[in-house]
Formats: sequence, C-alpha cells, structure tokens
Amino acid sequence: MDHTTHERLATSELTEDNLVDATIYGPDDETIGSISHMHGSGSEARVVVDVGGFLGIGAKPVALPVGQLDVMRDAEGIVHATTSLSKAELKALPEHRDQPEDHSYVRSAGRKEMDAPPKTWSKTDEEVDESFPASDPPGNY
Repeated sequence: MDHTTHERLATSELTEDNLVDATIYGPDDETIGSISHMHGSGSEARVVVDVGGFLGIGAKPVALPVGQLDVMRDAEGIVHATTSLSKAELKALPEHRDQPEDHSYVRSAGRKEMDAPPKTWSKTDEEVDESFPASDPPGNY
C-alpha cells in the first residue's frame, strides 16, 4: 500500500473516536496489530496496540506514544497508521495493563486473591468499600 498519498491526521484528530480499531502497519507494510484504546488525546496521547494474535485472541497489548505512529486516512476514509518498529520489536515491549483508576480494569476477587491484598487503595476503592454495608457493619447489632 502506498501511504505517501494518504492524508495525515491533524493533532486535533488524534482521539479515541478516530483511532480505536485502526490497523498499524510496520516496515515493509507488515500488519502489526490494531489500536484497542487510548490514554489521553492529541500529541501527548498513548495508544494501546494489540500486537499479533488472530481476531484479538492471543494479542499482546503494548503502549506507545502516539508520536511513534504516522496516523493517516486513505482515499476511502479509513484511518490507519505506520510505524518504523517491527512486530518483533513491539512484542518485546512490556505488556500494557490499565491502572485500577481506569474503569475498564477489574481486579480479581476471592479468597486466594485476598491472601495478598493490594498495598494501596485508590479513592474509588475506598469509596466503594465505605458504601458497601456488609464490609463495615454497625457496632450496635
């Protein structure tokens, strides 16, 4: 695919609405993966790319600054991106895990998981704990 004729996206267009599910191409036009979600927007954003896998199964999520991608729109209006990084280089990056403050993250529950409770609680954890009556019954029972 000749990417030189494709229109580059403006910084203001680097949003989750435009970039989620965009295909990422590496050197030699190799399909590397796709953008699953973003943290932030514009030139300071970080994109989470699912690398490898098949139909989303077995893919490894890695985070990249959006500046490492050349994001563009082809003649049909389909947004995609290129990078100078190979699939192997991206797979070598640490796996991305969303922080607990990100509401798409769900912490495991159960007896085994509570043998080593989290060392820190987020504000959301504390508010949920305080609002759940079974976690702190009143002393007048």
